[in-house]
Amino acid sequence: MAEPIWLHDRVSEKSARPICILSTKAARWPCRIGRLSAAGAFVETMARPTLGSPLVLVHPVIGGIAGTVAGHALNGVSLSFELTEESSAFALAATANDMTISPPAPVRACE
Repeated sequence: MAEPIWLHDRVSEKSARPICILSTKAARWPCRIGRLSAAGAFVETMARPTLGSPLVLVHPVIGGIAGTVAGHALNGVSLSFELTEESSAFALAATANDMTISPPAPVRACE
């Protein structure tokens, strides 16, 4: 039997990142963290909360961190956090957690 043909030689980083939640008093939206630091984040989402509005970014394992909406882009929003020990710990813990997630199995093409 011939070797299977793999559609993807490696799994993208995006598919291995967990789905997080952006939460305001009025609504909740799914998102994925694109970039993260102690001072802020860029999250990929369809949501467009009002610039300057307060919200919480909730990671499914690490918990949440309060921030404000700093900007909009085509594929998501920028958030800013108050630079504290808590925001540093959140960024480090979320990054470490996301690095240890097992990626999904590659998809094989039909033979």
